[in-house]
Amino acid sequence: MEYDALLFDIDGTLLDAGKALPGAIETFAWLRQNNFPFKLITNDGNHSLEEKSSYLNKAGFDIRP
Repeated sequence: MEYDALLFDIDGTLLDAGKALPGAIETFAWLRQNNFPFKLITNDGNHSLEEKSSYLNKAGFDIRP
């Protein structure tokens, strides 16, 4: 199968209790190395994009709002 892009839920898929889940950071490194588009999604309306990206960066991701 071919995909044009991937969507990732943040909470429970990439992060659990503020820590990156196994393989998540490496997956994003691979996506970036291969110029594969992706977006992050969440149903957490209690935090701004800046706050969410800060949580991800603290866990070891390189994510901008």
